Amino acid sequence: MMTLPTSLKPVLNIFNRFAVWLLLLAITWLSWTAARLLWLLLAPPLAPALPLVPLQDNALSAPDYSSLFAIFADPDPIAALVQPPPNIVLKGVLLAIPESLSSALLEVNGEVKNYRIGDTLKDSDYTLVAVAWNEIIIADTIDKETVIRMPEAMPLDQSAMIAGGVSNQRLQDGNMLPNAPVPDLSNTGNQPAAEAPSDSAPKSAIDEAVTELQENPASYLSRMGVMAGGDNYQVTAAMPANIRNRLGLESGDRVLKVNGQSVGSNPAQDARVLQQVKQSGEAQIEVQRGDQVITIRQQF
Repeated sequence: MMTLPTSLKPVLNIFNRFAVWLLLLAITWLSWTAARLLWLLLAPPLAPALPLVPLQDNALSAPDYSSLFAIFADPDPIAALVQPPPNIVLKGVLLAIPESLSSALLEVNGEVKNYRIGDTLKDSDYTLVAVAWNEIIIADTIDKETVIRMPEAMPLDQSAMIAGGVSNQRLQDGNMLPNAPVPDLSNTGNQPAAEAPSDSAPKSAIDEAVTELQENPASYLSRMGVMAGGDNYQVTAAMPANIRNRLGLESGDRVLKVNGQSVGSNPAQDARVLQQVKQSGEAQIEVQRGDQVITIRQQF
């Protein structure tokens, strides 16, 4: 038989004295817990049913105090004054890849200058934002865009129109103007005969180029800073700056075609191409710049 130490006997006696009460307490707790579980199973609690009240809009009846804080609100920003579009005429375009390298030759308020995409037009708040084959797009400070199209080309050779202009004009009453009087050649007196028209009238740049390419092409190309390469014309640094800027060319460019016709192999044939440019009033120039081939459209 196991014997307990003397020090534990007082504790055991106290436990034996309260053992019955501890047992009754445990039975009571178990009975209460079982009763709660049984009650939850037989009669679960229900949420109280509240009466439905329709929502009411009291915005109209409630006083509006928002105006009391208006003095603390930030003032409305004043819209920046936007200048009207300047007087712009599209003279030519230079299409490149990537598109950001494209540019346009514009006459802005009487001054002709080459503008690249992103440049601000002279004396205005407008910026060049896009260049297309026959039009450009400019935008103001609030990103309002304006489209400017290239005018239709007009033939420069209008001799037929001028010759028939006198007889085709009409007066306000619908009558035709009389034909130009025929000069009286019967007077052979001392009066001097009318002088023949002089051939010393100044020629246009295209007329001069046509003549020089037919008569003295080597001297003309040297003066223009251009070298013939057999199948192209190479632009050098000796080309006058005003011509380079007018055509949008750079030193090292190679002019391959003009209006779809190859140039650089026969100066006489190139002179005929320039005559066609004069008749049409515009030129489409294919230029090789490095590894890229760009197209320049110009009006003359």
